[in-house]
Amino acid sequence: MDGLASSPPGARGAAGAPAPAPSVVVLAASNLPWELDEAFRRRFEKRIYLPLPDEGERAALFEVTLRGIATAGDVAPRELAALTPGFSGADILTLTRTAALMPIRRVLEAARSAGGGGVEALRAALAAQGITQEDATALALPVERAHFISALAGSKPSVRAEDAARCEAWMADYGSV
Repeated sequence: MDGLASSPPGARGAAGAPAPAPSVVVLAASNLPWELDEAFRRRFEKRIYLPLPDEGERAALFEVTLRGIATAGDVAPRELAALTPGFSGADILTLTRTAALMPIRRVLEAARSAGGGGVEALRAALAAQGITQEDATALALPVERAHFISALAGSKPSVRAEDAARCEAWMADYGSV
């Protein structure tokens, strides 16, 4: 990476003018920065740690992941954020997707128990759930708070507190301002 800022001797650009120095930006990410080779680490001018989102940031992430998803009135991003300490952005996305599929699963399970997966059984299951054909056609099955609570019961943060603390300690030694 050294020497990238200089052009080869005699290099010419448009109309015979000296060639401008190339611009190169190297962006890298690691969940295990302590595993980086020392020589490799030295080449990076800036080392920035992005911590796990705090409660307010998690609420904003829930608002973003819920865009375009029909939700019941009892779904509150702030409450979901309070229930998910230690969750990363990817964890929140996975949790939202899991909860969003639950209304559809509920209808399909009801259709199976009502006698199979045929169209008539599906229509009967929808009617039994109080879902109109227009709602089902538009995929406007609302995601409820209970769906999130159920999805949360089977979810855990993907980042251990010990790993986050280790990243913070590494940043104290090698991080940039």
